[in-house]
Amino acid sequence: MDYTEAYIESLIKCRKAIVEPPTKEMKLEKKHKRNDMKLKSLDMDDQFYVFMRIHIDFQENFSIGLLHQSLEGPKNILLRFNGNHGQVVEDPIKPNPHFGYHIHKTTSDDLNNGFFEPKLIVSTSEYASFKEALKYFFNFVNITDAYKHFRHIFKKKLFNNEII
Repeated sequence: MDYTEAYIESLIKCRKAIVEPPTKEMKLEKKHKRNDMKLKSLDMDDQFYVFMRIHIDFQENFSIGLLHQSLEGPKNILLRFNGNHGQVVEDPIKPNPHFGYHIHKTTSDDLNNGFFEPKLIVSTSEYASFKEALKYFFNFVNITDAYKHFRHIFKKKLFNNEII
């Protein structure tokens, strides 16, 4: 398959529903807590997977990713929302903004050249915590029923800090 930017964007933005919800508690895996869920597109036959990881000692070090699984192809990471996990130098001539909060996004070049990991990295100010990143992620990738499984993220506070 020859991927285009428009097709990748349609995968990211298509309406999705959770078909295998995450577990109530995140699982401990080395120095991270991890959880996963499976999604189904409401607009096409493709499936998606979400992974959520957060470091047990450094809460700002987290990753939330969207993987795409077509009926005939491999799983590919489309997006990864990351927290501040420190500077990573892969290429000193062309450094990537791994410091601060950032988003990895796959491109048509990535997928057409067989790269599983998204190469495009963009700094963001849309979130400053794991909870904020989850809420932004669910809206960004159009998970229509995220509220059912993540009510605590969508609750709002009133003037006296009571949660509604």
